[in-house]
Amino acid sequence: MLYLHQIKHDDRRREIGKMLIKVVEYLITIALIGKLLTEKVTVPVASSIIITGCIVLVIAFFMIPPNREK
Repeated sequence: MLYLHQIKHDDRRREIGKMLIKVVEYLITIALIGKLLTEKVTVPVASSIIITGCIVLVIAFFMIPPNREK
């Protein structure tokens, strides 16, 4: 019974990790396209968005559980 609970928990962690990776993709896209298309996204703003994306990527990396041997 505990093993089934662990599988569900791992699945949740994996999905949250995937969601956070998508958030990073969106942040980087906003920073790069925004910098190219508008004057409002300055270099410090784009840099802070990219740094925030890197931090979220590290969190996502640790959220995704390693594969277990069956």
